[in-house]
Amino acid sequence: LPIFSGLFVLLSKIVDSLLDDHLATTLVAIGSIAGLMYIALRNVRLVVIGMVPNLLPIFVLLGGMAWLGISINMGVAMIAAVSIGLSVDSSLHYLWAVVYQGQESGSSDESRGVDWAQQQIGTALTYSTIALVVGFVSLTTSQFVPTIYFGGLVSAAMLGGLFGNVILLPALLALRVESKGQT
Repeated sequence: LPIFSGLFVLLSKIVDSLLDDHLATTLVAIGSIAGLMYIALRNVRLVVIGMVPNLLPIFVLLGGMAWLGISINMGVAMIAAVSIGLSVDSSLHYLWAVVYQGQESGSSDESRGVDWAQQQIGTALTYSTIALVVGFVSLTTSQFVPTIYFGGLVSAAMLGGLFGNVILLPALLALRVESKGQT
């Protein structure tokens, strides 16, 4: 039997390995980020609330790709872990502002913390995410197809994360405050 070797065989094996490890890498990223968020916030409910706006855009994006028949290549395989890592930064800033404002005011009225975070942190999150999107969109000018996919899809996921962090996250926090008031 012939033994195939060379750069293209090596590259093929690397891509196959990356695709095989895609799910495991994403799950490790989600678990690690959730664990670190728990260490920072010390509240499981806030961690779950904070993960929703970051995971939802990834699931929508990957589901849309599957529905459109877009195959996973090297660039696509990395978007979930990278996008979650970048987007969760915004959530953590927002959640920390809510917790900090609640501690500073000394009141149990978390709705003021949500209002304050939306006014103070929301603008900064928007600008920082737009800066990241512009940086990743520049990758779409590449000649290498996986880089084009990576840049475009991470940009789309980041915009989804921005929507989640500026609209969905405050709504989920408001529901949490409302449910606390009813109990």
